[in-house]
Amino acid sequence: MSTRNYYTGKYSLDKHEYLTAKHYALRYRKWKDEYKALEDSSRAIRYDVDRVQTSNNFDPVSANAERRAELDRRIHLIEDTARETDEQLFKWILQGVTDEYATFKYLSSVKHIPCGRRQYYERRRRFFYLLSQKL
Repeated sequence: MSTRNYYTGKYSLDKHEYLTAKHYALRYRKWKDEYKALEDSSRAIRYDVDRVQTSNNFDPVSANAERRAELDRRIHLIEDTARETDEQLFKWILQGVTDEYATFKYLSSVKHIPCGRRQYYERRRRFFYLLSQKL
């Protein structure tokens, strides 16, 4: 039983590879927000708001640092892949693959992407191909 290929040609991906890469990229904004929320890891515990853990094995600063490192790795994987896809179109590709509503029409009319539809969608296919290879 074969799966349908979403992209054919030199950036060929089967359905599951494409969907894995697509949904990974769509989590980018969530990861950026979570990363920003974890910036202040040295804040004092507020006993009226925070749940205090009494176990001696839990280190909240270390756990926070580990989570930030993982989020940073994921964020940079997506950004680096978009940059590797096309250095000049980096910011438009990044927005196009991390935001469900950033269609080519939006990117061209509002964000003034400096390329045509065919070139943009080829770069988009290349992004998902490269990301799939890295995952």
